[in-house]
Amino acid sequence: MALPVRHAYGSAPEQWGEFAAPSGDGVPALVVHVHGGFWHADHDLAHARPYCAGLRRGGLATLNLEYRRVGNPGGGWPGTFDDIEAGLGLVPTLAAAGTIDPDRVVVTGHSAGGHLALWVAGTTTVALRGVVAVAAVTDLVAADRERLSDRRTAARDLLGATPDEAPDRYRAASPIAHVPLPVPAVLVHGARDASVPVSQSRAYVTADRDAGGVARLVEVAGDDHFAVLDPSSATFEATHAAIRDLLAAG
Repeated sequence: MALPVRHAYGSAPEQWGEFAAPSGDGVPALVVHVHGGFWHADHDLAHARPYCAGLRRGGLATLNLEYRRVGNPGGGWPGTFDDIEAGLGLVPTLAAAGTIDPDRVVVTGHSAGGHLALWVAGTTTVALRGVVAVAAVTDLVAADRERLSDRRTAARDLLGATPDEAPDRYRAASPIAHVPLPVPAVLVHGARDASVPVSQSRAYVTADRDAGGVARLVEVAGDDHFAVLDPSSATFEATHAAIRDLLAAG
């Protein structure tokens, strides 16, 4: 496999993505990945590299996005969201260079990155085959109510306010408030997740389907929040299978 190449999509130190192609001939499909860490600056894209490497062994190109997070200048609302949308702008650049197939692009995300992946799938102008959100936060009001993350204030840290103080902001930022998604979505969640409850994924899929969408849920018995980062895990395999299904269905 080729070594990852860094591509900037802005001038801030966090505005870049790490692109790498798989071994073999042909023009590969692309997975754009958004890493987690409850939107805070103390977690960067490095922890998602094993996940991306596992996808490349399966024949997929990967673009591992970095972005401004809470604690970085400009991170939080709306900078974090602006960065994910801008990061997707690297896809046409990669396509123009002949390194990826622009007709076979899937976005994935883990945890807070799953939240951002679902959000950007509903706003981007880049053509997507779908989105796979793993252990995703889908409802920021519920996330604040349930005090998710070790800090217990992750959602209000991201949005700079409580739900009562900024209800419009929470609605704009919560994927569950914008169903049905215009592209297919698969939510993968470990049944033993103690960081983001599986109820977040269940609620999103129910809301999307009730609104006429086609979202579906894959619950992985026995796996926890971080299992997807291990390419030998059942959660990783379920995620990889979901990606392949979306690419095959397009």
